[in-house]
This record gives sequence, C-alpha cells and structure tokens, in this order.
Amino acid sequence: MNNVILFNIKSALGSFQRPQSNNNSSTFYIMPKSTLIGIICGVIGLNREFMKENNLYKILTEKLLYSIRLCSPFQIKTWSEYKYNHGNVDKPNQANYTPAKFERLVNVNYNVYLMYDDNDNDLNLLLSNFIRNIKANEFIFPPYMGMSNFLAEIKYLDEFKPKNYNGKFITHNICTNIVLNESQPFINIRTDDIPTRNISYLAYDSNSYKTIYFHDNCGTIEAEGNYFLIGNDAVEFI
Repeated sequence: MNNVILFNIKSALGSFQRPQSNNNSSTFYIMPKSTLIGIICGVIGLNREFMKENNLYKILTEKLLYSIRLCSPFQIKTWSEYKYNHGNVDKPNQANYTPAKFERLVNVNYNVYLMYDDNDNDLNLLLSNFIRNIKANEFIFPPYMGMSNFLAEIKYLDEFKPKNYNGKFITHNICTNIVLNESQPFINIRTDDIPTRNISYLAYDSNSYKTIYFHDNCGTIEAEGNYFLIGNDAVEFI
C-alpha cells in the first residue's frame, strides 16, 4: 500500500546543476529526485561511496515518487564567482582563478511529498529511520541543497494514505499536464525539464526527463491526469 511522507525543507540558497551546463553553471528550477535521495540517505548516515557501491541512486529513483510545493515565491539569481581555471595552470601571466557565472535559487522553501510502497521492507526501514531522525532533528550527515555550503533545515509535517484519482484537478504542486483555457493565466506559470531517474551517481537517464509546470508565486494550477488526494491537496507524483 502506498504511503506518503510530508516534510518541509528550506535553505537560503540552492543549486541543482544541469548536466548540460559547463562554465556557466545553470540550475534546475526544482530540486531533482537525485538531490532528495542524497538528503534522505545522508540524514540516516549512508555515505556517497556506500550509495554508489549498492547502486542506491538507480534503485531509489525507480522506487520513490515525489512532488514539490513552493512555500515561498520562486527566485533565481545569477552572479559571478571565482572558479579555478585548469586551462590557465601552465600559461604565464594568466590567473588561475577567473570569474564564472552561476545560477542560484534564493530562499528555497519546499513542502516535499514522498510516496512509496510500505510493503517494501528495505524501503520501509530506510524511510522509517529517515522519519525518526528528522523528527528528532538528528542528522548523521548535514542535509544541503545541491552544494555542501547550502545547508538546509528539515521539518517533519505528516504522513498519509493517499487516494488515487484521474481527471482535472487544482494543485499548488508541480504537475506535468496543464489545462489550456482562457481562465488560466500563464504569467506566473513556469516550466522546466527535470530527470526522474538516475542510472548511477550524477548520471541521469536521458529518457526519464519530464516537463513540469509550477506557479512561481505559490498560486494554483489547473491540471489533468493521474493525481492523489493528500489531505485536502491534489498532488501529482513523478
């Protein structure tokens, strides 16, 4: 049977680098599932090498579904930071550190909905430990939003047994299929393509990308398709 964990995660800054970006590091607009899995495993003490050796990125991105609700308006800023330039190491009169542009999400504040099959004993144990630790505010490895200097706060909110529906719905969360009509203004609706599956650490399955929509000022979107009722919230999971 499906179970849903609801928790809040926030940070002053976030950065989820797109694999397509090189010198000009751009970020996914919404936290990808791989970052969430890294946070979950870090909170309970599974380090990155253990996760690589046991292929946990692939296993967990396949087994877990998630959704994001913005709790503060979406902000993204670009600024220059000094970055080590390997190409200049052997060049005389060239600085080893040169400016590079980076995108950063500012005042990240998400409600995260995490859905899983609680009949899966291994998964149930892992997430039970995660819930216990965030309730106690005890993190084995500190959670961060994409970069180790962007520390995050996590707060447990609730758990649910979701009810599944199909059709049109109004949502505060990300969604994949919006309703096109004159009553829905698009001025605050943003879109992004984000990966839903990792075949290994930092290696996304290119076929798993989904186009998502979200309201950048915490408003609602009219969508349609498969969704779950979580309390009074209509939520689509990816």
